[in-house]
Amino acid sequence: MQKPRYNLRRNLGRNHPFSQLSFPHFYKSQVEGIVTLHKQGKGYPVLIGVANDYSGKAWDYAIGIASAIGAIGKEGGVAVRSSFEEEALLDLLSEHTWAPLLVATMKAYFDVVTEKYGVSPEAVILELYASGELGEIGMAMAEYGLFEQLKFHSTTSQYGHLSRAEKYYDIVKRICEEEAEKIQNGEFAREWTLEQIAGKVVLNSLWKKFTNSKMSMSEKELYEILGRKKD
Repeated sequence: MQKPRYNLRRNLGRNHPFSQLSFPHFYKSQVEGIVTLHKQGKGYPVLIGVANDYSGKAWDYAIGIASAIGAIGKEGGVAVRSSFEEEALLDLLSEHTWAPLLVATMKAYFDVVTEKYGVSPEAVILELYASGELGEIGMAMAEYGLFEQLKFHSTTSQYGHLSRAEKYYDIVKRICEEEAEKIQNGEFAREWTLEQIAGKVVLNSLWKKFTNSKMSMSEKELYEILGRKKD
């Protein structure tokens, strides 16, 4: 009797490379990592990958799903051939490098200028992100590219960005290398598994620490004034 065939679909491939997800050899599986831009009548970039292809049609299924959800076949749509391993590495490495470095940098910036230079917390938070300028820069990066969007900045800003990027590059590269290795060798998977088993004690403690910080409290007060308070 022929074995049953299943089509497994996941939006995130992070579990697969770390043996937290396993399939019999006769399963077909695809992963579509959908990247922003949707419901605008346009296509958007997606990552598609195949782990097991018992029937020989898994790539057809992956492309078909990408088309069915409106990602490809429209303006702006493109399907990039990838894999579970690539998607997991890229997704987790973002969460372990530039994203937390952004949070840490903003908090350090806030602490330094408020504590040492007496700058008002409201002015700091508006400068950092509450004005919406950071979001506009992010959109410009998506539209024009990381380096091309810098041309819209003043030359003073361009010099500050590039000279300090050069200054900090080696430090940040070492962080990226260390975190990538921990992801690839399964160290982070073990760390996160133990954290969940323990009831997310570290995560809850960190949430308490950051949300009780002066920056978080100042943000809440400012956002109430701005009418952005969420119930």
